[in-house]
Amino acid sequence: MKPGYGLILFVAFSGVALSPALDAADFRFHWNASSDPSVAAYGIYQRSGDAPYERIDEVPAEDLDDPARPSYLVTGLGDGKTYWFAATAISASNAESDFSNQIGITVLPHPWISEIPTQNPLQNSKVLGSTGR
Repeated sequence: MKPGYGLILFVAFSGVALSPALDAADFRFHWNASSDPSVAAYGIYQRSGDAPYERIDEVPAEDLDDPARPSYLVTGLGDGKTYWFAATAISASNAESDFSNQIGITVLPHPWISEIPTQNPLQNSKVLGSTGR
């Protein structure tokens, strides 16, 4: 083996070994911001299949990077599964709105990796549909 080839193989394999688990995907969920000025937080909900929604997090409004276009990074989604996401607005008095726009995705199975994976969280996902208010 020529010296240059050993270095290339080492870099390629070390990139794969240092990458996140290949059996999980990330998805950035965006929803419509509430126009109500009393909104203190948003509830983030997730479901898969026909299961009911479960709250996976509550995000204070002041913690959002862009309150006009709120989003939440969902991690650890399994390959080949379909997930639905929705958000609610939560007031300072803890009153919760109905669900905002709902979106469904299916995480496509990863093919055998022949190159170092990119950091694009939607690369192996497809949007099923969306409902909005």
